[in-house]
Amino acid sequence: MSEGERGKPKLRLVRPSETRERADVLPSVATYPSGSFAGLFDLSGRNALIVGGGGGIGGAITHALADYGARIAVADLDRSAAAAIATSCQRNGLPEPIAEELDVTEPRMVANVVAQVDAEMGSIDILINSAGIQIRRPVIDYTPEEFKQIIDVNLAGVFFVTQSVARGMLARGFGRIVTLALFPACSAIRFTRRMRRQRAASRS
Repeated sequence: MSEGERGKPKLRLVRPSETRERADVLPSVATYPSGSFAGLFDLSGRNALIVGGGGGIGGAITHALADYGARIAVADLDRSAAAAIATSCQRNGLPEPIAEELDVTEPRMVANVVAQVDAEMGSIDILINSAGIQIRRPVIDYTPEEFKQIIDVNLAGVFFVTQSVARGMLARGFGRIVTLALFPACSAIRFTRRMRRQRAASRS
């Protein structure tokens, strides 16, 4: 190695055999004991709608918001999962959490569910967009229908929900919207490039 080559960054090629793919297994719905997230800050008097809150990260966030004192509304494509999370998020002194079935790809259904939750709670102060899907297959094997489904859920769905909720927030002069996106949304990793690209689009 010459003197000029010392200190230069070097690239290392990684063979596919050196990487491990995650198993294509969906986790079961996890619940958390009351008080698991208490003490960080106070959301008493605030109403939160968690879309895609029927499990996974969305379910964990729902439990956390309940511990912070917020009244909870869970909307998910799987109503039974939404109901299970809502039941687990009942806290002493707070109204009963709401569970709704919601397909974020249907603008009319989104508008109706948002209006119903807003009317029942009095307002939606916090929106969490956590609904999303992923198809674990090489992108060259995606069908047009599968690609459209991913875009409809992970990009258009975020827009439809945010648009509906934001109208009420703007009218009241207050609101907080959090949209979940994958950290490596700007990178390309095998089998997940398409999901990360459209998730990156939803951040802008």
